[in-house]
Amino acid sequence: MGHVVRCLNLAKTLRKYHIGSLFVTKAYGRKIPQLIRRHDFTVKMIDKDANFKDDATQTQQIATSSHARFVFTDLSTEENLAKGKEIVIFFKTLKASGLFLVSVDDFKKINFPFDIQIIPYCGAEDMQYEFFQRTASLLGPKYFIADPVDVELAQKKRIIQKIAKKILISIGGSDPTRLTPDIIKALRRLNHQQLEIKIVIGLCFPNIIKKQIKNILRHFEGTYEFCPPQNIIKLMLWSDLVISGIGLTRYEAALTGTPNLCVTRNKLNSYRIQKFMATGTSRHISVSGETSLLFLSKEIRQLLGNYILRKKMHKSGKKLVDGKGADRIITELRKRRII
Repeated sequence: MGHVVRCLNLAKTLRKYHIGSLFVTKAYGRKIPQLIRRHDFTVKMIDKDANFKDDATQTQQIATSSHARFVFTDLSTEENLAKGKEIVIFFKTLKASGLFLVSVDDFKKINFPFDIQIIPYCGAEDMQYEFFQRTASLLGPKYFIADPVDVELAQKKRIIQKIAKKILISIGGSDPTRLTPDIIKALRRLNHQQLEIKIVIGLCFPNIIKKQIKNILRHFEGTYEFCPPQNIIKLMLWSDLVISGIGLTRYEAALTGTPNLCVTRNKLNSYRIQKFMATGTSRHISVSGETSLLFLSKEIRQLLGNYILRKKMHKSGKKLVDGKGADRIITELRKRRII
């Protein structure tokens, strides 16, 4: 879902410059097209069973008939990157039609001569990548693509509270590893009657997780509220601490200067995680079973009680992500006289 939201954020920023956008997506279901249309953008659907080459051919036909100035792709998911040769065929097919290609890529980097290749993650700017001669490479969190409305909200001065009691839980659109129930169990162990939590229920949350959460909350001593993902930035600005996964939410937390605890199922020692944690805006803990819930509770308690640490995390986040990434990408497109 984060990839779709990122495309929406760029489209909203382009709209500020009076440039329209057309979305092309596979016909997997109603939720994604509905989300896009809710923001007043047109969506064209292609066959959900199309292979990469057929997908590219249909996309190219739509782009050409719509007189698109460029094609922006955000396809670097783990599933797609595992199909290395096939995804390259997708880009070759688009490139052969003469379309100007802009791609958001992963740390692994697809080896292809895009016109613009964006890797908007912490540490990417320090990687020794090899790019094609005519490819403009935009690396690092300065190119993080945020919603322009969220950027404006995040610019408002906020006060880090000395007494922290407000926690936001946001574990992506579907919470595939079912972290949310365990996080709430850890919060319940705190026996903190003044604790206020808000839980973001993603568009693709399975009903079984929702039922689990409600059952656990029966014994929660504080107050709680279920929230839709549409107002995530406002929710972050409300909170003293946001507990998230390791997706794009942690960059949104940095944008708002909200202290962040990233929770995963497995221990992560990858370069991307180490570089992000080294900025000081976030901390990370892995939760694999009941025993580790004790450590999670302890970590949460420490963050809530450590005003100086949360103040430092706030400053580090604001320094890391300024929200101007989409504008910088548009500046690059203007340099190329594409828009």
